[in-house]
Order: sequence, then C-alpha cells, then structure tokens
Amino acid sequence: MCSINIILKKKYIFNKSKDPSIIFIHGLFANSGFWLKYISCFRDYKLILYNIDYEKLLDDLPFFDEIRKEFHLDYKINNVVGVVSHSLGTICSDLFFSNYNINLFNICPVALGNRTGSLEFINYTSYKLNLSKTIISNSLIKVDSFYSDVKDKLTLKGFNIIPDKDEYFIYDIPHTGPVVFEGNHFEISNAFDFIVSRLLLD
Repeated sequence: MCSINIILKKKYIFNKSKDPSIIFIHGLFANSGFWLKYISCFRDYKLILYNIDYEKLLDDLPFFDEIRKEFHLDYKINNVVGVVSHSLGTICSDLFFSNYNINLFNICPVALGNRTGSLEFINYTSYKLNLSKTIISNSLIKVDSFYSDVKDKLTLKGFNIIPDKDEYFIYDIPHTGPVVFEGNHFEISNAFDFIVSRLLLD
C-alpha cells in the first residue's frame, strides 16, 4: 500500500495561529495552489491545503479505507469546521469526512453530475498543463472505475454548490436544492460568498 505521505504529498498551513480550521481538497489535475487566490476570504481560520496525488490514489483503491484512517490520524478532526472541495475532491471529502459533524462545501460535486464534455475537458487540460491527451483519457477511465467502486458508500452530505454554466457536467441534485453561483467548472470565485456566509452562522 502507498503511504499516506505519498498520496497526500504535502500540506500547507496558513494562518497557523487561528482556530478553528478549514481543510481544502482540490480536484484532478490540480494541486493546492488551486486555492491560493481564494484564501483571503478566510482570514479568521487556520487553513489546511492538501496536495493529493490522484494518480497514486486511483492506483491504490483496494486500500482506500486504510488511507482514510491514516488521513484522520494526520490531522485532529475535532477542530475542523469546514471542508471545501472541488470536482473529484468532493468525492474524497464525502468519503473522508461525512461521518463527522463538519460542514462539507462541495463545489462542482461530480457524484451528482453526468459528464457531458469529456473531449473538451481532455483538450482543455492537455493545453493548460501540457499533458498527453492519452494520459488524461486514461486518468478519466480510472476516475470512472473509482466512482463505480465507491458510489454506494457516498452519503451526498453537505452543501452542493454548482455553477450556472458548467462546461463538463450536467447536475442532478436528488435532495434539497443546490446553491447556484455564477461561474463555470474552474471559475468558482462566486462560490465563496455562500461558503463564508454559511460559516459565519455557526
């Protein structure tokens, strides 16, 4: 089994003197830097940004429960008030944290979406990251297998925050209505207005 220190390659902590904490979980083909332009919204919280190696995680699925246990040992969960996740990260957030009394903020929750723009996503990611389209396509196949393996374990708990113009997914929200923001799958700035306001209620 891969070590948790390989799956979660690094964690970056901001506002170390603050308490309580918020955890951020990025999506596929991203890293913790995805969140940097948004962290100024959360000056009153300690912020934990994880770098997740999804390639290794997706290759190590038989041991996912062990990885989840190690994740909880890596950080004391009882001072966390929110987990902000994006895209594939929303599935990990559900699997890692749904058993705790924590606000889950699921931005572009792919478990509630049907992928409609695979080719467009592959082309966009290949252009942005200078990655082979074959590598990206193979990763999406692994993601689909991952989702098939874990979908019965998902609670779909938390606030589902979806853009009004997602280029890659159409969402089917089975429970209470979602929070809709003006944006798309990667332009999520407006999603944080709701997240900040909801945290202030607690």
